[in-house]
Amino acid sequence: MKNIIRIVLFPLLLAGCNSPETMEEVFHDEMKDNKDVDEYKVVEKVEEDNIIIFTSHTEDDVYNNHHPKLAHLTKSDDKWLWKRTNVCPLDEWSGNLDGESHLWCGTLTEPRHEKVIVGDAETKMIELDDGVKRVWYHFGKNINVDIKVILTDGTQEWLKEAEN
Repeated sequence: MKNIIRIVLFPLLLAGCNSPETMEEVFHDEMKDNKDVDEYKVVEKVEEDNIIIFTSHTEDDVYNNHHPKLAHLTKSDDKWLWKRTNVCPLDEWSGNLDGESHLWCGTLTEPRHEKVIVGDAETKMIELDDGVKRVWYHFGKNINVDIKVILTDGTQEWLKEAEN
């Protein structure tokens, strides 16, 4: 009788263990369940910030199909949760202002663009595999910040000026 119980319970325990356990597994499960996304590709994973950079194609969203996107995941009670997403427009900026920390991002395409500064902090910069685009992102607590690009010659270009 004990062997029969073990035989029945063991597959049930294994089935319960098939839920996604890693950040990337949760990302893939969520993307597969998203009926609005026709196809997607993981470009880069930044584990120390719980960020996955990806591209996706949606038939009804021609504008955003050309921009990299950030998925920010968090871990709560030993489970990964998709917290927010942000589109990183080319040579512009975008902000996801939900939550206590805001997620700023954009994509640089000009070789003369060296780095991006949000407020007083230099952003994280991830070079994409095409060798041209670099995604930048920054977590910050202040909504009213300057965002500027520092060029290779030391000059600055403003992407966003803080309101006075």
